[in-house]
Amino acid sequence: MTKENNNDYRRIMAVAKKRGMLDQRLIESASQFAEQIHADEIYLNEPFMTHPWAVARIIADMQLDSELIAAALLHDVVEHGADIKRLEERFEPAVAEMVLNLTMNQTGKDPNSGSIRYHDQLVDKIASDFGPLYIKLASRIHNLQTFKRSGKGAKDHDAGDELHARKIKEAEEFYLPLAESTEIIYLREMLQNACFKAKFPNEYHSIQQQYNYLLRDNKNCTERVKDLFTRKFYHQEIFVSQVYDCKVEKCRICDINDSIKLLLRESGNNYKQVITKYQIPLFDIFLILKDQDAISLTDQFLGLYEEVMARESLFIDFIKLCNNKSCINLTLKDIFSNQYRLSVYSQSSYELYLYGKNPQKSRYLPKKYRGESEKGFFSKIKVFTKDHAEKTIARGATVLDFAFLIHENIGLCAEYGIVNGEEVPLNTILSEYDHIQIVTAREDGREVVRACFEWFEYVKTPRAIHILIRWFKNNYVLKEF
Repeated sequence: MTKENNNDYRRIMAVAKKRGMLDQRLIESASQFAEQIHADEIYLNEPFMTHPWAVARIIADMQLDSELIAAALLHDVVEHGADIKRLEERFEPAVAEMVLNLTMNQTGKDPNSGSIRYHDQLVDKIASDFGPLYIKLASRIHNLQTFKRSGKGAKDHDAGDELHARKIKEAEEFYLPLAESTEIIYLREMLQNACFKAKFPNEYHSIQQQYNYLLRDNKNCTERVKDLFTRKFYHQEIFVSQVYDCKVEKCRICDINDSIKLLLRESGNNYKQVITKYQIPLFDIFLILKDQDAISLTDQFLGLYEEVMARESLFIDFIKLCNNKSCINLTLKDIFSNQYRLSVYSQSSYELYLYGKNPQKSRYLPKKYRGESEKGFFSKIKVFTKDHAEKTIARGATVLDFAFLIHENIGLCAEYGIVNGEEVPLNTILSEYDHIQIVTAREDGREVVRACFEWFEYVKTPRAIHILIRWFKNNYVLKEF
């Protein structure tokens, strides 16, 4: 399997672009190096590289920088035979040092002896920096998520069960308490879900299966709400001025299990009877508001609720304010009685939820691509249409610029883009050799214009700017006068 065909790798690159983290060469170099080391290795009947790609995807989804993603891709290479000197020559010191900090030097016959020493070393390392812990937690999450996919033979069954049990025990007795004490809640919740899947695979599968049936049966109703938070919301002026980010995710299976335990016991483990839209939320929604000293988080949210959500017939069914008032937990209901769990954070409290109390947090925030100013905006890059036709466009151009390059009407009606198979917003900056498809807005089968004044902040090329100026002049200024 090549990285271009791996969903996790494609997701890593899409997140990197969306967050303005444009140092993709480092990520590609780290992936190539790891692929060479793990070339002939198998992980649970799949190429071993599926593991570092999955770990790096978790790190990328945390909105961390290219150096940490590169270290995640490389975190197993030294243990699997990579030459340390070659690693240090190929990558900058911060990446090489991180990989060495993650490397377990196990000696002796006792398989637990190396783990104990490694855990002690890890605790010492994270006293000043959580970077190694982020990657180690992500690695253990993927280990437990995928362990049961193993196709072990009969003679390996006992050894496999022993390894499985040891990894779960380490997660519950070492990694979960460590994530709790460092307040890395995001990864702690993911690890709890992975532990539940590894310990109780049958229960996990039964809940997951019924939950997916529930999502499928209510898809038409829930799509409207998901669209509100992921697209329409972004065109509201109040959203642009107050909201930092918004995410809609599937509920964790372990959370569903916790909420239905009693009902499940009373029903005789009848999952179909218990897992209904009246008992569980269908999606988790995270709404992150920009920090504003003059306005409380509660007042900010209530303003957004009245302006946007209430008008879309979303009603508050339950509300709870966290003790430190940095988070609001709500249950929303739509007119079809579908429930949604909404967590409202300030930007600073959401960063704490993601990263914990990391003294070096700012070190890992995404950085702009360092070569951009040297090459200049007016240099060109090659990109491709969905039909693989080659186009050239200015370096630094966005998906919206590309839409206007293809055709004026496609630009004016653009809704979002698909870059290398991943859906991205119109202000995503393009990179060399991207494959791009533009999705236009439609009503009653016809394309409709989506242009708004905010788009002047999205476009960079003279052609796109000229088309927007002409369209607004013809459709607004002349009509007013």
